[in-house]
Amino acid sequence: MKITTIKDTLPAEQVAPETLQKINNRDRFELPERTLSSTTKITLQPIQARSEFTDLETEWDDFLLRTQTPSPFLSWDYIDVWWDVYGDKGFDVQLYIARDEAGKLIGAAPLMISQKGAFSGARSKFRHLSFIGGVGDLLGESLELPAIKGYEVALGEATAELIRAQLHGQWDVLYFYLVPHDSRSTNTMLRGLAKSGVGIKTVSSLPSPCTPISDTWDASYKNRSKKMKENIRKLYNNPRGQYAHDRHVVGQDIEFEPAYEELVRLAEARWGNDSLAAFHTPEFVDFHWKLAPRLLAKGQLMFGLLRKENEYAGAVYDFIFNDKKWTYSMPWDPAYAKSRIGVSLNLWSVADAHDRGLKEVDFLPGESGIKDRLAKYQRTLNTYEAACPHSMGGTLFSLARGIDRMLKHKDKPSNITSHE
Repeated sequence: MKITTIKDTLPAEQVAPETLQKINNRDRFELPERTLSSTTKITLQPIQARSEFTDLETEWDDFLLRTQTPSPFLSWDYIDVWWDVYGDKGFDVQLYIARDEAGKLIGAAPLMISQKGAFSGARSKFRHLSFIGGVGDLLGESLELPAIKGYEVALGEATAELIRAQLHGQWDVLYFYLVPHDSRSTNTMLRGLAKSGVGIKTVSSLPSPCTPISDTWDASYKNRSKKMKENIRKLYNNPRGQYAHDRHVVGQDIEFEPAYEELVRLAEARWGNDSLAAFHTPEFVDFHWKLAPRLLAKGQLMFGLLRKENEYAGAVYDFIFNDKKWTYSMPWDPAYAKSRIGVSLNLWSVADAHDRGLKEVDFLPGESGIKDRLAKYQRTLNTYEAACPHSMGGTLFSLARGIDRMLKHKDKPSNITSHE
């Protein structure tokens, strides 16, 4: 009989072992040595209904662009559509905002609590406190407590107090997924919770490859290595023979509806029937069906299809936010693997970022040789976890984690040499 551990039930995006730099469930969360404290005090105001969040449309993204890590996964459209699709499916929104004396938006705590059974797997047996879209089948990345410069520490302290006082007893597991490791606001919050007895642990650290853009695509091509130049020439600049393809941009060469159907089909071809993969649950498909037209209208989405032999072989579906390209999903049909479709898609994505005059490409975590070769540096995104010390569910989760660690230790190869 197979024993299912907590790690076995995590979505594929969270457990890809080849991309993990470190997993150590016994590591305690520690802030840098310098002391984080603030004399500034802010008041968090609850946003209790989606209609109230709708009223923030005109100011939310302007505020977000002034924060430490403006992420498309915290943008107004992303959160609004998430609330529409997932808000009544076992995820309780706990969204709070802070304003200064002049009434300007200066910080936010975009939290949620997943109820038991809200998503599949063993984790669904526990109530999870996380960032909005930070647990379940749809996962955001580069999530944090957004605050404009100067209010990060105050927001972190206020959010820690909010979790201790107002959300007390409502959650079993704290789970903050793919947070920028240097997020001042989130680190302050975690430090405050740790001081109050919540055992914060860093359960993973993932590299997010990035490449700055400072010139044109042609200039970038000239500065590449000989091998990379050859790849770019035959797979993107001048594809011929088995590498020949046409690039169709959604809204120009193909309408949105048939393009979206192809995107879902390609995801199924690439990842099979894995219900934890992208575009494989009805809610996931519905979410992007509603989100994509909004982002296309704002110029915040690159959506294109690569066509070979009279059918579509791959798709590029990238977010554009804060003058950056965020490479979200590139499904492709494995039948065309010999044509190196995946590399062609990545090259198209990067070339498009140059053509748009963006300042950077963030490839987001994931195993890809071409991304590593194109990247110039890496950001580190951490996932933090803690069991609630005041709930039965938290106690059971800690027990499950202990068994998980014990099984991992048991499976380690012995250092004892047999002389039989």
